[in-house]
Amino acid sequence: MGAVLSGYLTQLTAGAAAYTEADGTRLATCTLHLLTPFLAHHLASSASVPPQTRQPHATPERQGRVPADP
Repeated sequence: MGAVLSGYLTQLTAGAAAYTEADGTRLATCTLHLLTPFLAHHLASSASVPPQTRQPHATPERQGRVPADP
């Protein structure tokens, strides 16, 4: 899990200048979705993580909280 998070964060920072404000919102969501299970694993508290954060289909876009790209 750490390798996936590390690779993602490396790419994220390398391409930061090319992202729009809308990209930033979506990337923040992706970052949280990767960071939450990583931290839960290392804190040995995965049971305390809300179930919706462990479901890949429970993105804000699909829940209607963040507008999708046109």
